[in-house]
Amino acid sequence: MEFYAEPNLYVRISERYRRFFHFKGFRFDENGAFETENERLIRLMKQNFSYDETPNPENNASTSETIQPKAFRKCKKCDFTCDSQGELLRHYRAQHPKQ
Repeated sequence: MEFYAEPNLYVRISERYRRFFHFKGFRFDENGAFETENERLIRLMKQNFSYDETPNPENNASTSETIQPKAFRKCKKCDFTCDSQGELLRHYRAQHPKQ
């Protein structure tokens, strides 16, 4: 799977996750791409970087967009929208307290 970020960006893996990997970090190439097949690293990177699940986009016959957008969360009581569950919970506590 291929991930995208700023070119030559170095990402340091935190102490919490280092026990799962045999390296301390990784660098995106000069085009801003990093390719890996490590399942644990893929799960970790999907949270923070845009990605392409197709192995070779040039050979992909599909016309659908391959970079997955973040899932948006919507408030049930108003028209607030965000991209994380924690942010939605903060919104509920601040804007819609129990009465």
